[in-house]
Amino acid sequence: MKSKITVILSILAISVIFLFLHWHKNHAWQQAIVKELRTRLVDPESAQIDFLCYAENYTTSVHYHKSPHAACAIVNAKNSVGGYTGQRLMAFHLSSDNKNAEIVGKEVYIPDICKDICATRAWGKTDDESEITDYIFKSKF
Repeated sequence: MKSKITVILSILAISVIFLFLHWHKNHAWQQAIVKELRTRLVDPESAQIDFLCYAENYTTSVHYHKSPHAACAIVNAKNSVGGYTGQRLMAFHLSSDNKNAEIVGKEVYIPDICKDICATRAWGKTDDESEITDYIFKSKF
């Protein structure tokens, strides 16, 4: 009886570890974005991040191209006075291993980039592309 319980617990433990490693690999891009924001924000702990989409093969944009991995998120965080700055649409380029992120600069129109990224997404907040596009262009950032 004890050996059956040990086997079952071992299988359960291995399954949990496998699921964690699988999740970690698939969401490393989110951790890279959080890491980048923590280096840039005045109050990193206050950050509210709403991930919109992630693209693994982001090579078709006419707006901006720096790496094949990119993501978009809406970020709100506290400023030096302690008040929230308001939601801000941000685009990120990620290293090929998704361990490092870089914020796309203001030299380009971020909603257009996010529309392109979300159109070629590997992961998205929703599968409805028109819903994401409406969210990007109709929201006031």
